[in-house]
Amino acid sequence: MKVRTFHADDGDCLIVETDDAVLLVDGGRMGTFTDHTSSALSLLSETGRAIDAVLVSHIDADHISGILRLLDDVVARRRHLFQTADPDSGPYEPPRLAKIWHNTFDMQLGRDATELATALMNAASTLAASSADELMSSSSRLEMVALSQKQSAELTLQATELLEIPINPETEGRPIVVTDDVQLTLGAAKVHVLGPFQEDLDKLRAEFDDWLADNRDTVATIRREMREEAAAIENDVDRLVLPLENAAKKLGDRASVTVPNLASLMMLIEEDGNTVLLTGDGHGDDVLRGLEHRGLIDEDRGLHVDVLKIPHHGSEHNIDRTKTGRSFRSDFLQKVTADHYIFCANGAHKNPDRDIVKAVIDSRVGPAAVRSPNPECDQYFKLWFTTHPDSMDGERRDHLRTVRRYVSRRSGDRFAHEWLEGDEFSIDLDA
Repeated sequence: MKVRTFHADDGDCLIVETDDAVLLVDGGRMGTFTDHTSSALSLLSETGRAIDAVLVSHIDADHISGILRLLDDVVARRRHLFQTADPDSGPYEPPRLAKIWHNTFDMQLGRDATELATALMNAASTLAASSADELMSSSSRLEMVALSQKQSAELTLQATELLEIPINPETEGRPIVVTDDVQLTLGAAKVHVLGPFQEDLDKLRAEFDDWLADNRDTVATIRREMREEAAAIENDVDRLVLPLENAAKKLGDRASVTVPNLASLMMLIEEDGNTVLLTGDGHGDDVLRGLEHRGLIDEDRGLHVDVLKIPHHGSEHNIDRTKTGRSFRSDFLQKVTADHYIFCANGAHKNPDRDIVKAVIDSRVGPAAVRSPNPECDQYFKLWFTTHPDSMDGERRDHLRTVRRYVSRRSGDRFAHEWLEGDEFSIDLDA
């Protein structure tokens, strides 16, 4: 098994190659997909390999945009061949895409999400008309959800109707959730779905339904009060924005994590004793919940995997931690250890968060009180970062340099670290 991780700006883009299958995990941003990933896919195509499954973990732009570019590339190649019948010229030929695993926004809501997206954009426009920073921030949050719905709908239309690529064929087009009834197939590898749970999607639907029912009157009230007195609208803004934040709270008290992130598809891929844990932008608590439900983690022994893709770019919001002296103790990192930890981030939003990186290191080489009790804890390990500081500028470069200096101070004969300077790095688990 091999795990290839690409520079994807502030997003995720990985390829998991098993003995007989290829899994593309998210696509990062459109620009980085073209610049750093498409050439690798072209080589796959030249060797006759298909992409047996495309996993789109959730609907955020930093994960789905590159997949939209890939579908555009497939269309461009087909158009070229139709017009010229010359396979030796024109756009590159992407590999054949066998299927897509993706819980579309429509699937999550159980109906067409267009009405909700329109309402979100209307609400965002209303709040954006204010000069208040808090209202502008609320506007941005609503707008991001609306734009994510648009991209998810675009993927569905292009894949299923234009290119005839099935979405979630194992569930007959229904959402992929944690269930014992459906088994996803990826060659001979085992695919364990760890999240989301059906009850999470049910709560998400209920919260959006409540918000949509209340939205029309609230937007009208805000517009009227905005004209009269800016200070008077605070309570109504809360009515507009807080229900969406409450959706996150009801999905597990991870209030700082967005609803789409909490609905991330998360999986454990297993083949011939090799294991890769794919966490999307989910929360560590939800990863543990899925592992426990599947019986994949022992309460006393924990779980050791070959590769752990750190949740949500190493954000401070997605992994628990408690300060213990000068170190951090994390329940998630105590229970799940890895030979390779991958941080997909470029300094945007201060990711990877320095304290999360510290918590990972502390869980392996810190004081006994914070170190993982897993038997593999003392083994050599490596941290992988998808962006070298010198490839960034401004605040992102400064943040990455700070994290890199810290990691360098802590590293020694117990672990190594690598910062991506080119297109990709590759982890060969059979070497």
